[in-house]
Amino acid sequence: MTTKELVAVLARITGLPHATINQYKRRFIEGGRFPCRTGAINPPITTEHVVLLLLALLADVPAKDAVTTAIHYANLCDDQGNKLGEKLTELLDSFKTPTAYAALTYHSRIEVDCGLPRALWSIETADGQHEAIFGIQDKLWADIRVRKSLTISGKCLFDLGMIIHGWPKGV
Repeated sequence: MTTKELVAVLARITGLPHATINQYKRRFIEGGRFPCRTGAINPPITTEHVVLLLLALLADVPAKDAVTTAIHYANLCDDQGNKLGEKLTELLDSFKTPTAYAALTYHSRIEVDCGLPRALWSIETADGQHEAIFGIQDKLWADIRVRKSLTISGKCLFDLGMIIHGWPKGV
């Protein structure tokens, strides 16, 4: 997948305008975080690139702050020391092949707090709902102020994972 294709996919999944996502993408290229097109060669991107751009969009920051914000959010840790960026990359990569983990992550959602470095990953299982908080570890119900957050569903993550990994092949 190229950056141009990623912009189109994220515009469809997030509902954000192509122009907005292009601004963010441009900042990642200028900041050296995304591969730069050279002539006719449009280099492919990795799942890590997808995760950084997605986190910047979900954090709802101005394009000029996209790179630093995405890196900050990607480095948020849960109480087990897992980083949000690594877990989200693992989640999207789980859709490379049909596995039990991929089925489980389909029933998840990621809620990113805007302006407050925190994210919640919720997974619905047969045993109930499991949550992992990345960043500030206070329980969400204990917030002392109104918070704004954006949520991406497991279905959207599934669609994104299928597209970046080229599913379905030959169907």
